[in-house]
Amino acid sequence: MIKSIEYTGDRSVGDSIKALRTERGLTIRELATRTGLSAAAISRWESGQRVPSVDSFNRVMTALDAELTVISK
Repeated sequence: MIKSIEYTGDRSVGDSIKALRTERGLTIRELATRTGLSAAAISRWESGQRVPSVDSFNRVMTALDAELTVISK
């Protein structure tokens, strides 16, 4: 199980959220329920239409029991 994800800029934040969500077998609606955020917002992040706020991203990472490590190139 993925506990953390290293982010090097190779993929979008939405791609990272989707990878973690699917690894845990959750639907967008289930993740929305766990975070108190809307399914529409999560869908927009995963599709790259929008970027979550820091607060929203932290709520998602907490709900997915994960942490993000940013590696600068």
